[in-house]
Amino acid sequence: MKETFEMSDLGIMSYFLGLEIMQRPDGIFVKQKNYVENLLHQLNMKQCKSMPTPMGVNDRQRDEDSELFNDLRLYRSLVGKLIYLTHTRPDICYAVNYLSRSMNSPSKDH
Repeated sequence: MKETFEMSDLGIMSYFLGLEIMQRPDGIFVKQKNYVENLLHQLNMKQCKSMPTPMGVNDRQRDEDSELFNDLRLYRSLVGKLIYLTHTRPDICYAVNYLSRSMNSPSKDH
């Protein structure tokens, strides 16, 4: 390709669009550790406890009984960041999908 196109070799890729890339002989690994740490720092949640699952199977919020969340811009921004996080964390896809359904009128329970 170097003969056909003008390009330069920057070496082995290690970071791309917020994804940390580790290339080893046994495979290529992708993680978003720095992205998650920055997100937790932005939300002042660095000291929160982790949970094995982000949402229980039968955890459904009742939208009609909950007080509405006032800052739609903040909520949409957070859901967008969580959607980007699902690239390396497919285990949170269901919970993020559930939260994204209420982008127009989120409640404080969401």
